[in-house]
Amino acid sequence: MNQTGIWIDSKKAVIITFKNKESNTKIIYSGVEGKNRVDGEGKEFGRFGDQFSTLEKKLEKKYQLEIIEYLKEVIKELESTDDLVLFGPAQVKIELKKFELLETPLSIESGELTPTLKLKRKNVLAKNKELYNKMYLKD
Repeated sequence: MNQTGIWIDSKKAVIITFKNKESNTKIIYSGVEGKNRVDGEGKEFGRFGDQFSTLEKKLEKKYQLEIIEYLKEVIKELESTDDLVLFGPAQVKIELKKFELLETPLSIESGELTPTLKLKRKNVLAKNKELYNKMYLKD
């Protein structure tokens, strides 16, 4: 039995794996920059109202993309575990719980991607409705 404990926050993940009475520790550093806000650097709204892309919005999007890449790396390490115990601040644990792996990869042949590799949301939702309900709809 492969058991894993993970302590995770936005800076690093410490993964301890127990298998056959042996333990292995791995640390994954996120590379995620903190959410630093600098007063006066961005406009609150521009010529077209709230559509203006402020510095704050750009930093938030960058932060979200970095967190996603970091969590993908952590999930790759957790694929072979049977039991998992999760520790750390709530926000990153919540983000990690949002990830689910599909049984088969998305492809053009299955009708889930366009020839330019854009996602066909309706088709993906139709094929994965049960997974979607589990992740996003409250019981």
